[in-house]
Amino acid sequence: DVAAELAGIAAQELPPDQALVLLRELAPLLPSAPNAYLVLGFRAPEALADAYRELLASDVQPRVRADLVTGVGMTTTPLGLEIARLALENDPSPEVRLQAVFALTARRDPGLGEAALQQALDDPRIAGDPVRLSAVVLALQNLETTGDVNALQRVGQRLQTMAMSDASRQTLAGILARGLPTTVAGGAGSGVADQPRQASR
Repeated sequence: DVAAELAGIAAQELPPDQALVLLRELAPLLPSAPNAYLVLGFRAPEALADAYRELLASDVQPRVRADLVTGVGMTTTPLGLEIARLALENDPSPEVRLQAVFALTARRDPGLGEAALQQALDDPRIAGDPVRLSAVVLALQNLETTGDVNALQRVGQRLQTMAMSDASRQTLAGILARGLPTTVAGGAGSGVADQPRQASR
């Protein structure tokens, strides 16, 4: 794809400010370019943070905002933490908030990760949407890697009560089976089985 190739070259070779301008111009042809923004995030996280704050203030280009949060949030720097928290708490777009959840859970801090997941599930636009819930289940895998059994169980049990797709429910069951002690996982597994199946979207 020509647009994706241009985005990759721009992220690697252009001055960051120029690269950001080009990426925004490419947005109609390339709605999402997380890889390019990840490259820019490591090159110039401050530039991405400023661009995100600007777009958030105007509430425009939510797909670009999501990529900006990915780019700076995944740097695992204090600035990345600041922007991810800002997005989760203040961005009106559920998709941007979900990207913030991925960034926060990727930090391998169980308290931070659980809080981010629970906050996302407090949003009815996420909790009531099987497609968005599938993203929450994927982010839960980051929490699994921290080894915090209690946090994993709390979020997992809450997810079991929600209208997930069959695929997400199976993924969740696998996460809980791997991450929880056998007796706890067995109980969680029963909870999964007892929930009504939802049609995949």
